[in-house]
Amino acid sequence: MTALAESPAPEWLQPTFQITSGDDPLALGTITIFRILPRLVPGILANTRRARYLSFFLWVLRRFAEQRRTPTNRALSDFIKRYEYDFALAVLMCPRECGSSPLGSQVTRPIVRRNPAVFDRGESVKSPLGGYGLYYRTTLRALGLVAGAGTELGDDLTPVDLVRPDSPEALHLADLFGTSVDDTTYVRRYADAAKSIPREVLQEYATNACLCQLDSRPNERDALKRALLFPGSGREQRDVDTRREAFAFFLQLLTNNSSAGDSDHDLRAAVWRTFEKRDRFSSEFRSVLARWSALAATHGFYRSIHMLWTSVGPLLRDADKGDGLSRDGLEKAVATLADAGQVRLPNRSFRFSASRPTADLLTAVAGDKAQLPDFVEWARENDDAARALTLMLATYTRLPKTDSVEQGWTEIGSVNGEHQPGLLHMALLISQHLNEQPSIAATLNWAVRTFVLSPHEEVAQTKFPEFTFRFRWEGGRLRFYPSPELHYEIPALGDIRSSSLSSLSEDLGFCEPGKDGRRLTQPGKAFVREVLG
Repeated sequence: MTALAESPAPEWLQPTFQITSGDDPLALGTITIFRILPRLVPGILANTRRARYLSFFLWVLRRFAEQRRTPTNRALSDFIKRYEYDFALAVLMCPRECGSSPLGSQVTRPIVRRNPAVFDRGESVKSPLGGYGLYYRTTLRALGLVAGAGTELGDDLTPVDLVRPDSPEALHLADLFGTSVDDTTYVRRYADAAKSIPREVLQEYATNACLCQLDSRPNERDALKRALLFPGSGREQRDVDTRREAFAFFLQLLTNNSSAGDSDHDLRAAVWRTFEKRDRFSSEFRSVLARWSALAATHGFYRSIHMLWTSVGPLLRDADKGDGLSRDGLEKAVATLADAGQVRLPNRSFRFSASRPTADLLTAVAGDKAQLPDFVEWARENDDAARALTLMLATYTRLPKTDSVEQGWTEIGSVNGEHQPGLLHMALLISQHLNEQPSIAATLNWAVRTFVLSPHEEVAQTKFPEFTFRFRWEGGRLRFYPSPELHYEIPALGDIRSSSLSSLSEDLGFCEPGKDGRRLTQPGKAFVREVLG
């Protein structure tokens, strides 16, 4: 027995749990990314940002098929990533100095900056099927341009993705990109070879292939417009209509808010400020506006929860002296955050104290003239519990009655997640809590338990064998884990497609950069009238 006990463990044994921070420890982003945005901008992902990548990938997929390469995902992945890498090098050397940021630029930009005369070959995004698989495959399939692996074509199932042979649009787009680049030295002599590529060869390729070149290729631009925004074979009519509404809505916002496409925050702010004046607009526009404004209001709630996580989590962890916190200890620790003293709201001051009625804070935020975007901007200055609770109540007081707005508000507001409530459910929970006439300390404790502690435990339970718990209840005590991997700094809330709508609209010729932001072109104005009246 002694010999067995002293013998080393077999080398194949590994720890049961892998400690990791997790991507979305409160399950906030999943509701907007996976449940709401597909209803608002179907087929367009956060990084589906350049229209010409659709033509480029159709051309690459067709070359793979024409060269009769081994029809496996591994072979296709290697093929795509080599083409993506060369394309990224070329785009970064665009003679126009257009500033485009291609897929794989994190790898290729440092190489281009070294200004070599000859470029060695490499691969782009280190992921199966490269940037195509991550960002453009979904769009191309949603547009009916690509048949995914396993699709039934005739009597066979295709083993890899390929350009749909029954889609004249897909074949036409591949042809149009090929017409631009097939006669370049890069395509004729280097694309399918292993040798290094001279700088001037990539610069010539960029002149014809760069993402910025659609303004000089009207046929390709028009074909991309038809593929993205008009009915066609393999496209769901409802998705086409919704995409058209999303682009037209975004363009209409630009007419009065030229910076709406500069960031997600700017887009949300433009949506809400327009929503406050919704009676001025057509019924078609108000219908779309109601859906997007529900998303903007959801962000107000989720931003407040995000702030609670980053401010309360470390405080509770530090209060744990090694044996966790009892329920009474938890309440006392959170109550200390309610004694924040005098806090300057956007347009007035408010004194926070643990025993003060939450109704006083509700009255203060309701009487402040600041709009919801102003409160969000104010809250961004500092992630503390007082600001988090203030933003939560400010959002609540600025919600319209559901019977006073278009159906789209309820459609998006009713979307719930598995671990977090959606907009309307959260408003109901807050209303029920306020009926109890709580103190600020009681409300803060309720919010922490309801939107931070319970959801995090539920989310972390689903991720085994990855261990993502920052804390969990054990034996009636809340225990915290001090591992450096389990920090409380988490990424900002999900992208709402401001960059995608902005850059795709520019690529399609609907808007252009101006002195004070983006402005609509004549085709852009015509598209808005066609869709929204």
